[in-house]
Amino acid sequence: MLLEADESQSDSLPKRALGERLAPYSCYAMVLLYGAEVQNIVENLRATFEAITVFKRRVPEDLIWSFSQVDFRDAEESVREGAVVRVAGKETEQVKMWLKEALQGLEDVLGVDVYCRAFR
Repeated sequence: MLLEADESQSDSLPKRALGERLAPYSCYAMVLLYGAEVQNIVENLRATFEAITVFKRRVPEDLIWSFSQVDFRDAEESVREGAVVRVAGKETEQVKMWLKEALQGLEDVLGVDVYCRAFR
């Protein structure tokens, strides 16, 4: 994904580099989950996300994530449920380990070998 500078930034504010605007996070991931094979993962993530209590913090978390349900239309115009999961972390390894745990059900879909290689 190409992250471009925001042209709408006011001239009265000093220009900031993209890294400064995204700080303290340096690693981002977005996962699209769609299909019958991943519905258990979607349901687990939805339940976990709904249980999160949101409140203001003085210091940013090391890792943050969000869950959005999305309806997709297939070729026959049938609506299918899916989800978008977004993750941001201060360190790449944190994001990788979070994804490995959150998507563990993919072992059954992809096979253990393929799944393990994805998270080496």
